[in-house]
Formats: sequence, structure tokens, C-alpha cells
Amino acid sequence: MLRHLIHYGIHFLVPILIAFWFFKDNRIKIALVLLAGILIDLDHIWATPVFDTDRCSIGFHALHSYWAILVYSILPFF
Repeated sequence: MLRHLIHYGIHFLVPILIAFWFFKDNRIKIALVLLAGILIDLDHIWATPVFDTDRCSIGFHALHSYWAILVYSILPFF
């Protein structure tokens, strides 16, 4: 249980720390953009089990498909 708490805590804490440490002028905006990346993991909800240490997410989850990765790669240019 502690392992999962630390793992998901880092998912929220690290983007906030990066935004506040490196982007002092736009801290809140950058933090929200970085935290939006967590939305990619919403497709884990439909997986059984939700978290599997031996499973690679790429190609297994819908938002981790190669098509989705291509879209994510293009988005920063907009």
C-alpha cells in the first residue's frame, strides 16, 4: 500500500515541484499543463487489474496506443 501511495504521490508532486522550481513566472499554468499529463493514465481504470507490474502499458491501454502517442507528439506544436 505504501508503495502505491508513494508512486502516485510522485505523479502529483514532481510536476508541481518542476513548475514551481523552473517556471517561476507561470507556475500555476505550467503545473496545470504538467498535471494534465496524468489524464493519459485514466484508461488504467478499465484494465483488470488496474495496476500490474509485469504489464507494459504501451499497446495495452487505449490512451497508450501508438496512435495516441503520435497525437501526443504532435500536440506541443499547437
